[in-house]
Amino acid sequence: MNYAEIIVTRRTQPNYQTFTYSIPKTLRRRLRKGQVVEVPFGRQIVTGVVLKTTQETEIEGTRNIKKIIFPTSLLDENQFQLAELISQYYKCALGIVIKAITPRYVRGKTLYKINYLRGTRRKPKSPKQEKVLDFLKKNPGTFSVKEVARRTNVSENLLKQMLKNHLVKGVEEIQYPDPLAIYQKEVKQRKIPEPLNLPKINLAHNPIYLIFDQSGNTKDKIYLEQIKKVISKDKQVLLIVPEISLTPAKIKQLLSYFPDQVAIWHSKLSRSHKMHQWLKIQSGEAKIIIGSRSSLFCPFKKLGLVILDNEHDSSYKQEQSPRYHARKITLMLNQLRKIPVILGSANPSVESYYATQRKKYNLIRIPPKKKPRAEIVDLTTEIHKGNRSIFSDGFLETLNATLQNKGQAVLFLNRRGSATLVICRECGHVVSCPRCDIPLVYHTQDQKKLFRCHHCYYQVEAPKRCPNCYSHYLNYLGLGTQKIEEEIKKYFPKAKILRIDKDSASKKSVFFNIYQKFQNKKADILIGTKMIQSFLHFPNVSFLGIVNADTLLNLPDFRNQEKTFQLLNQFLIAIQNKKNPGRTIIQTYIPNNLALRSLVTNNYQKLLAKELKDRRELNYPPFGQLIKLIYTAKKEEKCFEVGVKLKLNLARFQHKIGLEDAEIIGPTPAFIPKVGDQYRYYLILKGKGVRKLLPAVPPSWRIDIDPESLL
Repeated sequence: MNYAEIIVTRRTQPNYQTFTYSIPKTLRRRLRKGQVVEVPFGRQIVTGVVLKTTQETEIEGTRNIKKIIFPTSLLDENQFQLAELISQYYKCALGIVIKAITPRYVRGKTLYKINYLRGTRRKPKSPKQEKVLDFLKKNPGTFSVKEVARRTNVSENLLKQMLKNHLVKGVEEIQYPDPLAIYQKEVKQRKIPEPLNLPKINLAHNPIYLIFDQSGNTKDKIYLEQIKKVISKDKQVLLIVPEISLTPAKIKQLLSYFPDQVAIWHSKLSRSHKMHQWLKIQSGEAKIIIGSRSSLFCPFKKLGLVILDNEHDSSYKQEQSPRYHARKITLMLNQLRKIPVILGSANPSVESYYATQRKKYNLIRIPPKKKPRAEIVDLTTEIHKGNRSIFSDGFLETLNATLQNKGQAVLFLNRRGSATLVICRECGHVVSCPRCDIPLVYHTQDQKKLFRCHHCYYQVEAPKRCPNCYSHYLNYLGLGTQKIEEEIKKYFPKAKILRIDKDSASKKSVFFNIYQKFQNKKADILIGTKMIQSFLHFPNVSFLGIVNADTLLNLPDFRNQEKTFQLLNQFLIAIQNKKNPGRTIIQTYIPNNLALRSLVTNNYQKLLAKELKDRRELNYPPFGQLIKLIYTAKKEEKCFEVGVKLKLNLARFQHKIGLEDAEIIGPTPAFIPKVGDQYRYYLILKGKGVRKLLPAVPPSWRIDIDPESLL
């Protein structure tokens, strides 16, 4: 082959097209699809992935591939086929998909090893050299220079001289650091407990199972039992978890049951750690892979089962291109490679639950073991009693009792910062982001007072006067985790308090530091956003306080009720599935909300039935498909004009192809209409067969197939 199509692993044009290069004669026999190569790109030398090789090309003046920088293919044929499917389904350029699934190559540490060289005519020149050759002849295999020196009692310099004189054979090996080494030191090997009365699962004929586990912890036992069965047949298992659930405890548990057989994969791994795990998975050495959504793209040698834990979790949807959902990719693997799939959740997505009703999935329902120790507190009643505090009397009493009994408490609020709205009482001016036209959030950090945008990360020192009329009368309104921390300190000045959110734990090292402090009881109260879920299983946590559930419920989105129940239910399960279950108080101004009522009565089926009824009437998923079309521009007028034009074109195209059951909604501004000096407008396509309208969408529009949210 004379030419190769290369996808360069750096940002190019918006469509990430491939580039054609000439293959030098010295590389033609060695170049393979999926290899990482070095190529000239403009004035730079960059890395790229070989997509395919061809004998001829119509392109003139092609430049030469510089070199192959990794001897084996990083991507195999299965990965290329999956990339093609993703590209087709999500209407995304293949180059974008390939780039997303390929690990960024980084060269590891070179280690020189030696073994016996057969057929050499060279003779040893000393008894020590004879001793080395005798050892290598009697011990087939490859050894490091250091190991041979130790076992034969000779110097490393002697061995290096023997290598130079071709008395022994040298092997160059690239090594990468193992990210699991830090855990393996702390792990003690354990036997998997014998399963008692677990539901039977038959993985023959590549089924899809949905485990609806209302007990909260039975699904983990089922996972372990199935993992054990699959790896006994020398196959691999992929266990996918939301990134927030990929905790040290989870990793240590698997390592204790399956030492030396586990690999991890997630976005926080360094490049060298990723290369180590990638090669371990590719070789088949790793039998169990636990990872976040991107682990679906690992180079499995013999994949035998995919488990998607907490399949309802919205973090499985990627918001950047390719905008895939891990559940959809899991189902693609089931179709493409005939691999059994287990979806697990204590509160499955409406779509997955409906699939069991249509007999597309096998349903295993595990009933709840306990009634939730949770109560709803009506904040309007508190106001009528004269309590103007953020916290109800019962909330503070329970928190106080928890601290008196040397327990730990976790408080949840789904907002960061101290004040979410700053308004001037003189002129009514709202302090807003100049790039996004939305209110700035007030923060305090290292004794600094800051206004911060949570969307474009614009930040400015908080002014003492109104920027509009220079009045001193600024009113700080709204709640955030930082404000909760300030208020709790007033009520409990002696309590040791930690806060966990994107502001306080933006780095992985900071997160683990907070995790260890709370685990080791060096703090009494933890306040945070969704990140608190990783802390609720600690034995000493006996109180969970939902400061204001309405911050979740008041979002204008069709999945709102479902998502609120799922998030809070995960919290309840974590705090209750312990030897000493904790208590939960949920504060709200809408106590009769169905999601909250279903939560405290453990009746998710009631909420599912209502959601399915409403969505059937409105043609929302799973009854109709949603596609979100996104257009951005510096001027709002342009967004609207381009949106109206596309809507007219789509309507004509819809009529032309005879697509009746489709609705075109918009153009409408996004929920946050302006981010980073760019206005955003949406067109929503809703109904059956709406994908047929996509050929009429120009490339200037971003396409989001099956969006998690319409906000």
